[in-house]
Amino acid sequence: MGMAVRLGGEVKLNGVRYGNSPTDTLKVDIVNDMAGTASISKLDTIELVFSDGSTVDLSAAFTRSGNKLTAQAEWTNDTGSDKTVTAVRLKAGNKVYFESSVSATVPNGGSITINAEVTITLSSTDTDFGGGVLDVEIAKRLSGERASAVALGPLHLLQYSSAEGRYGLIAEVSLSATADTENKKVMLTGKYTPSTNYTVDAEGVVVAGVQPDVGSAANYGLVWFRSLTLNANVEYTFTIEVTA
Repeated sequence: MGMAVRLGGEVKLNGVRYGNSPTDTLKVDIVNDMAGTASISKLDTIELVFSDGSTVDLSAAFTRSGNKLTAQAEWTNDTGSDKTVTAVRLKAGNKVYFESSVSATVPNGGSITINAEVTITLSSTDTDFGGGVLDVEIAKRLSGERASAVALGPLHLLQYSSAEGRYGLIAEVSLSATADTENKKVMLTGKYTPSTNYTVDAEGVVVAGVQPDVGSAANYGLVWFRSLTLNANVEYTFTIEVTA
């Protein structure tokens, strides 16, 4: 099973929109976080880069709504000369997490308003992928609402009961996580040998700190809905790859 965490957004300078690109620094931090090592830091700064090579850091409060973060800052040019902004960086302390190439001239005595937006989404080419809450939990890390890593695991194997109208937990499979920071992905692997024949209807990966709703297969970090037949006394290996 494979899926990806998508990172995007935009910045607006006095209303003019520009794309926002995530850096490898952010991707590596997310991979380490998913593997269990708290690495993601709180976004707190909007940095302006000028054509002459100088920079200015503006404190910014990033607020979250669901899987989206927004912030606004304003800069007044009191340098004595016109300044041209060529890049905008969104930073967590000294770490640059997003960067945008822009072009905006601020005349001496003038000001510029910067609006920043960051969106985290989940995607997969697997048609059985049903989403999850991992994107929201990563957003909480970036907003500073969540202090702990978004560690993934264990894996829950669920079976649906039409009579009860709900899912039931068949097994909890421990997952080992390996962070591949060079390729910006985490590999999760686990093994399970059932003692009897089972039909699995959903697979949910728990994200640390979030209690899943087993009955509705909700509140999992990641979840897949598909039918699998597991035979008794056969060892099955589950492999999940998450790319940032």
